Amino acid sequence: TTYYNGEEAYPPMLEAIDSAQREILLSSYIFDRDATGRRFIERLAAARERGCKVCVLVDDVGIRYSFPTIIRELKAHDLAFRRFMPLRLIPPSFSINLRTHRKLLITDRAVTFAGGMNIGDRQLLEGPSPHRASDLHFRFAGPVTADCVQLFSDDWRFAGGEPLDPLEGYPSADGSAQCRLISDGPDETLDSLMLVIMGALSSAQRRVWIMTPYFLPERQMMGCLQAAALSGVDVQVVIPEKNNWPLVQWALQHNMAELLQAGVRIWQRPPPFAHSKCLIIDDDYALVGSSNLDPRSLRLNFELGIEVVDPGLNAALSAHFDWVLPGCRAFTPERLADRSALLRLRDGAAALFSPYL
Repeated sequence: TTYYNGEEAYPPMLEAIDSAQREILLSSYIFDRDATGRRFIERLAAARERGCKVCVLVDDVGIRYSFPTIIRELKAHDLAFRRFMPLRLIPPSFSINLRTHRKLLITDRAVTFAGGMNIGDRQLLEGPSPHRASDLHFRFAGPVTADCVQLFSDDWRFAGGEPLDPLEGYPSADGSAQCRLISDGPDETLDSLMLVIMGALSSAQRRVWIMTPYFLPERQMMGCLQAAALSGVDVQVVIPEKNNWPLVQWALQHNMAELLQAGVRIWQRPPPFAHSKCLIIDDDYALVGSSNLDPRSLRLNFELGIEVVDPGLNAALSAHFDWVLPGCRAFTPERLADRSALLRLRDGAAALFSPYL
């Protein structure tokens, strides 16, 4: 199941928490201490009171997007939580770059919600937050849920949590979609997500459609995108009209000419901030999850992606792409050429920092 923005995703997520009987596992990069965050805390606390085991994993940088942080609410409701790689003076720990960007909600080891949505009012398009963002989130059931449980369990133990109960087999498949979890992070010897994405791009026959808020493909991935476009594949990328990190936008503009010359079409989506993340290949493949197409996601962050081979999901995401595109503005070579020498210098300087953006 696909959800577009928090108005659609949060009700079934809260309903899954309310109906859980044994265990709730929640991991989020941003967990704001606002009306939405408190609503989740209240439902999690109610689940704990009725006997559910509740484990909440939050990133120690991501929670600081709101102040005071959600930690106060977690403690007040006596919920089991861990902070991922906490920042501290004694003993010193300042790993600002190595963060968990994964978003997972797993109930009773039967249902998983995953995608790009954090927890907070910012994900509500009709909400009060000045930082509203459009996004995609997904519900999965079946064998992939067991892999998500194992991934959460590994992260939970890494953050100092007690080991979870061992898995007891895999849930049975209840649909025709084929799903595979791809976990990635600086603890892996291979850049798994990058290799999977490049493999998918290289296999495209008809189209490559991408939505990502942060688009800074490394040289190898740029080559795959250029090769696909030059071979006649329809390659289109939707990015935000105005990035919330200006350095990212400037660095992208420095490299964009090569992609445009190869025939890649790049579209800028107007506000609210376009935080959606998906890769659509041809008519049956999609890659969804938490990862952006930038070095931070593909080399520094702990991320998750889920490959889905299913014409139904592919069609739904394609329809969403078609719905978004008419409101976007095309990025053209002429717009790049109109930049002054000073702006070109600025963009080139920003591109030097691409590995850390």
